[in-house]
Amino acid sequence: MKTSKTLSFDYLVNASDILIPVSDVISISLVENRLNFISRACRLLHTESFDTDEAAKTAFNTYARNFESNLPEEAVYRGNNCIARLKFVYGVSLFQNAERAILTLTNRYGGTLVSESAKSDTLDEAFQELATTLGGREFEGMGFRWLHANCLLSSRLLPMVEKTPNGVVIKVNDNFVSFVATKDDALKEQLFAEIRTALA
Repeated sequence: MKTSKTLSFDYLVNASDILIPVSDVISISLVENRLNFISRACRLLHTESFDTDEAAKTAFNTYARNFESNLPEEAVYRGNNCIARLKFVYGVSLFQNAERAILTLTNRYGGTLVSESAKSDTLDEAFQELATTLGGREFEGMGFRWLHANCLLSSRLLPMVEKTPNGVVIKVNDNFVSFVATKDDALKEQLFAEIRTALA
């Protein structure tokens, strides 16, 4: 499949000659050798598949450049394999263990807008930059609040918090938003109480 290219400032274009207005897309993510375009309704708008990971990565970079250049007035997060318009982000969380770190941006329904994983401790800076941006004046109306050290969530979402044998889980509409792993009962109680206070 040919690499994607730009037709005009207003469209993202794929090799099948489907025109996708940039304004209709809130995120693009690269998953294996597929590109997923997400609509303003937080639904899959289009998927484009490639024969190799390299071709998919090249196409993602092309789309991401076009996406950013057509949204000069908007705050945009660009990771290694995803890009998203921050005005459609309702939360950001970071989970990490000894091997992997997972950064997740939440949509208005509590589901995952985009996420990316990397080696442990390599996404801390990206998480802090996102948290700083979302906590700024531009996003004041979203009422972002810290639920714990690695989870920032808009007050427009009403999460459920639950203690489990392996830690504390935060969900919105049955969608997983954040998880703090611990088997220490005292720490679980403390985290649970702190999150409940943050939500009050």
